[in-house]
Amino acid sequence: MINTITSQSNKLLATTTEIVDPNKIKQIEYIINPHGQIQSINTKISTLESENKEFIVQMPEIAKIHLGLTSKYKILTLADS
Repeated sequence: MINTITSQSNKLLATTTEIVDPNKIKQIEYIINPHGQIQSINTKISTLESENKEFIVQMPEIAKIHLGLTSKYKILTLADS
């Protein structure tokens, strides 16, 4: 089937292979879902800080994300379980 498709196609199809050192492949550090929740894949800890009414997400060695100014928020503390 593939040979039929490639022989009848007017476009050139090509595949290549490259040997890559696995130690040079950068691993994913965090996953951020569509709701803004951050999950660490390794032992790094991300933090959410408030500086001068601006929320800032700190992701060590990755990014410092400024989420913008806000004045309408409450700080809640979860009890240890």
